[in-house]
Amino acid sequence: VRVSKNKKLVSFISAAPLRMTIKGKQSNMSEINFLCVHKRLRAKRLAVHLIKEVTRRTYLREAWQSIYESDNYYPTPFTEVAYFHRPINLQKLVDIGFTVIPNDMTFKDLEESLKIPEQIDIPGFRRMVTNDSGQIHALLSKSMKKYPLHVDFSEKEIMHLLTPR
Repeated sequence: VRVSKNKKLVSFISAAPLRMTIKGKQSNMSEINFLCVHKRLRAKRLAVHLIKEVTRRTYLREAWQSIYESDNYYPTPFTEVAYFHRPINLQKLVDIGFTVIPNDMTFKDLEESLKIPEQIDIPGFRRMVTNDSGQIHALLSKSMKKYPLHVDFSEKEIMHLLTPR
């Protein structure tokens, strides 16, 4: 949602189609992975309207379920997951409280610990190339089938997510 006069973004929600397998049964659904509303507009129930709109669009794709994450506690969640983020603007994330500097580190220490090395010094490791997609898809699919709840990635999705740009 944007302000009509100055075109500033004041709220946003994103969703992506997702094919999941749950206990051996495939299901089309959407993944809701980001919802943000400007601080001054949070009391205006804008999030409710965003959720209703993304639900409507999900139904148009004949996906009747969605999956999302929350930092709230729910007494009976059906699964839990641990996320590891690679920060892009660490200073901003620290300033807004998303990332905390550990007590035994300075900002510079944290920045150094999260830095990606220029050269990988693990024998046999190399950059992924387009020709690897079939093998990677087969390996990932085989690995995911161990779990009763997993995403069914297509080869095209794997290439989009994992190929260096």
